[in-house]
Amino acid sequence: MGHLTVTQEDARATYTGVNYVSTGSVTSGKANVTLSATIRDITAVPTIMDSAGNPVANPAYDQFAGAVSKAKVSFVIRNGATDTPITGCSNLPVGLVSSADPAVGTAVCTWGADIGQSPSATYTIGVVVNG
Repeated sequence: MGHLTVTQEDARATYTGVNYVSTGSVTSGKANVTLSATIRDITAVPTIMDSAGNPVANPAYDQFAGAVSKAKVSFVIRNGATDTPITGCSNLPVGLVSSADPAVGTAVCTWGADIGQSPSATYTIGVVVNG
């Protein structure tokens, strides 16, 4: 009888949603914010940039492709040591960009942000990939 070790596949997430949103008027604190992320299996990221901006081999690269469509994505608000899940934007499916390429996909969510009476608010959005 043999021994089998199963390890989770590496992937990289890039936030691709909007960076700035306005409310509908000066009397409204509500806005719909489109959050999106591109998820790439590590086989789709063979090079990275070094500190000088030059492409170098990605040390995390492996030749065994995973299927990003099996992953789930959650968008969170980063609050220092904790993350607050964004309602309705958790455990989202990853849709493939091209059915011919199982290594690259996207996840999208619309967040109904409400800053109340504040004139503005800044949020740090995190992308969490599981599965």
